[in-house]
Amino acid sequence: MNLNFVKDAQGKWVAEFEASSDFNLHLERAVLSEVEVFQKTAGSEFARVGGFPSHVAYMKVVDYDFSGVVYPKAIKIVTDTQPGTAIVTFVA
Repeated sequence: MNLNFVKDAQGKWVAEFEASSDFNLHLERAVLSEVEVFQKTAGSEFARVGGFPSHVAYMKVVDYDFSGVVYPKAIKIVTDTQPGTAIVTFVA
């Protein structure tokens, strides 16, 4: 699934999707910047995903596998620069 990033009021690029199983996040970026991943399984507030590596800010290509125990969950990706390629692949 291709992700569609939109610029928010703070100038960050944000994409949201629902994960129904484990997934891979693949981002390709021309400009290095911080990437944050948030999730929620209930309620209205997102929580930062623990364990997501901060060093991805120094990588033009991010390719990271996510696994969880509780599904479905809402996922939000936040970055300072718009990715050129942003794809989520779910476990079949």
